[in-house]
Amino acid sequence: MEIEKQQQPALNIVLPGEQIDLSQLTGQLQIDEKSFTLTTDNQLYSNKSGVLVDTQLKDGSCGLTVKAYAQKYYAEVDDYVIGVIKGRVQEYYLVDIGAQEDALLSFYGFEGATKKNRPNLRDGSLIFCRVTEANKYMKIKVDCIHPKIKKQWMTGESFFGQLKDGMVSNISIEYARSIIGQGDFVFRAFKKYIKSFETAIGSNGKVWIKTLQPQNTILILNVLNKCENMSIEQIKVYVDQISPLLVKE
Repeated sequence: MEIEKQQQPALNIVLPGEQIDLSQLTGQLQIDEKSFTLTTDNQLYSNKSGVLVDTQLKDGSCGLTVKAYAQKYYAEVDDYVIGVIKGRVQEYYLVDIGAQEDALLSFYGFEGATKKNRPNLRDGSLIFCRVTEANKYMKIKVDCIHPKIKKQWMTGESFFGQLKDGMVSNISIEYARSIIGQGDFVFRAFKKYIKSFETAIGSNGKVWIKTLQPQNTILILNVLNKCENMSIEQIKVYVDQISPLLVKE
């Protein structure tokens, strides 16, 4: 089956100090304060180099940011991250989250965990967790306890925890953060064709997906990587075009 190629939008590269032309943007505008400086006479200047991206937000307004495509992850408190268990030290798991050092995950850092009743994670296990401590004077610490969602780890319904089966892939850190902050539009487009699948997005540039059919998982991951610079409408059109390749579940 021949699928029409989706035309990729031209990349608008900006440099630090470059003035941003707002004449092509309409409606309410939300600006990433870390990416821009707004002068008193309403002139907008870029604070860093990267790709200028405008995205439709959930409330219908236009979000403007500069994607700098950082290669290294720097942990921040309350970040959701996907990591890999590397070993143990004292009463902690060592977790590789792609930062400057491994993070520490307490054996009891799971909802409802006790000395007699806690997860037993092997090296290589994939874990979805939250950064609880991150500063230059102490080790990075993570846990699998959600501040609001109180589901015991044994039920298999907890928000954080071990990610079993499925597939994990790397995406740019900026892209991962935009999905978390602005909406998982690619996944929403696929829900039209796949009724049930699980996902986890890490601020450290990791994405995990699990469907009933491995072929569908691979396809979604490939589409996710191709849609980074597409608008919401372009994403919907592209997913509709490749939908015949999905395996029925």
